[in-house]
Amino acid sequence: MSTKAQVHFQLLPVELVHKIFDYLNAEAIVFSMRLVCKQLYSIVNAYNRYELDFRYISKSDLPLLARIIDPDAIISLKLSKTEKERSIRSLLKHFRTDFTRLQSLALFNLYDRDLKIIQNRIMKCPLKTFSIFNELWNVRKTEAYISNILLHKDLSKIEVKLDYDSITLIDWPMSCGLKHVIINNCSSATIYTILNHSPNLGTLVITDNYFENFEETITNDKQFNSVISLSLAISANIAMENIRSLLSCLPCLAHLRLISKTLSSDDSLFDGSEWEDLITAKVTLLKKFEFSFFGDLSAYNGSVTPKSMINSFQTLFWLQTKQWIVKCEDGPDNLQSWTFHIYSIPIFIDEFHYPSPVFRVVHSTLNTDVRCEKVTVDTNRLILYLTKMMSESTLELVSTIVRVQYCDSES
Repeated sequence: MSTKAQVHFQLLPVELVHKIFDYLNAEAIVFSMRLVCKQLYSIVNAYNRYELDFRYISKSDLPLLARIIDPDAIISLKLSKTEKERSIRSLLKHFRTDFTRLQSLALFNLYDRDLKIIQNRIMKCPLKTFSIFNELWNVRKTEAYISNILLHKDLSKIEVKLDYDSITLIDWPMSCGLKHVIINNCSSATIYTILNHSPNLGTLVITDNYFENFEETITNDKQFNSVISLSLAISANIAMENIRSLLSCLPCLAHLRLISKTLSSDDSLFDGSEWEDLITAKVTLLKKFEFSFFGDLSAYNGSVTPKSMINSFQTLFWLQTKQWIVKCEDGPDNLQSWTFHIYSIPIFIDEFHYPSPVFRVVHSTLNTDVRCEKVTVDTNRLILYLTKMMSESTLELVSTIVRVQYCDSES
């Protein structure tokens, strides 16, 4: 009779155990795994990829955690002053030296004095990722701090969520090594500045843009060939001419996402032939195109209907060459009954409420019974109404597929 060999966790290769530790928080590693046995005690002591989130470390655990973990073993910090008595100075004083191997830093709602303390301790760190989320008023030096962070030679990704005025004051270096930029509340002039000063930029995500007069911002025929992914969430009335001016600078785009948050008055946005001409002329390498636009049917005086709009997206270019599916539906309840919503599948929404009265497809380029079609939603945040789900029929519930994407931001 053969017996199955038993594999003990502590006998796994150290590299594999450390890989498992990468998915645990520092408290679990230090206060649980380290105390299991002598073997795991040694494995934990050799671990050097700690990620500390000070938002969730208790005040009583912090001193012990700081004594056990060598600052050189910390590669990621998330800092937030959530209580008055827990200043950044009091948090960091527990660590005897600076964080010389810090690669990722995320800051949440900090004041000027906090930023100054942090800057003194991390300016020499090999930062690769930096994030700042600040909703506080009267923080006057945030933009200067970000400008200094941009000077880090190893920095490749930055995420900024500040008020509009602060973002416009950021001083971008003449040439920075950023490959990924996520930013909110910025003007078209700021977008062009980022493009012009980031020769290695591959991904640009703008979460709230007013998109005013982009064609006037462009001062020459310069093209930014490194950018392959662009995502814009637009809070103002968008025009096709604005988009045309932007795409003329980005000939190598492979992924384009355009999400309009307001009613659009430019009927070119709802015309598949206009988009086909633009894409074939300006962004021939585009493989993935996601869009969501709201329109006003009353502006057409009955001459245009959702059905006639969807017909323009039923050419060989859309259905066979690109295989991009487009749907049209009534506007959401918070808008008037004469509004309509035209979008690509899968649709991207930052926050999705389910079940939702928003999605009632009336026309699709697939020419099928729209009541039987599934609506696929990509979202960063899913909110479920359990009571309503229990009262709905099973058929209605399965008509929507929700794919929640991971988004590392302040919860």
